[in-house]
Amino acid sequence: TDGLCRSLLRRASLLTKLHENSEWQIDYGDVIQRFNREIELKNNQTHAIRLERYSATQKRKHPLYALTGSAELCGNLQPFMPLLKTGEVIHIGGSTGQGLGKYRLS
Repeated sequence: TDGLCRSLLRRASLLTKLHENSEWQIDYGDVIQRFNREIELKNNQTHAIRLERYSATQKRKHPLYALTGSAELCGNLQPFMPLLKTGEVIHIGGSTGQGLGKYRLS
């Protein structure tokens, strides 16, 4: 759960800084600690996959790595729902520019 929370905070705050020219005034460490304390990852059915993308500039293929599958978050999700819902829209991870990082809450 630590990586999920960090990725969400990093991406959302970066997009806020780029598009709104403002920075979040929050204690990131505190949010991550609370998330890790209150949220538990259960029934983790995710696994890594390797994909490829083609670079027209470099005229060669590049590897992309992603997670696929499902997992269950348990605990007091309510305080974190705005952040989790935002992540559904903005996507998270290192390859969002290539269309990765999408997830769906259910």
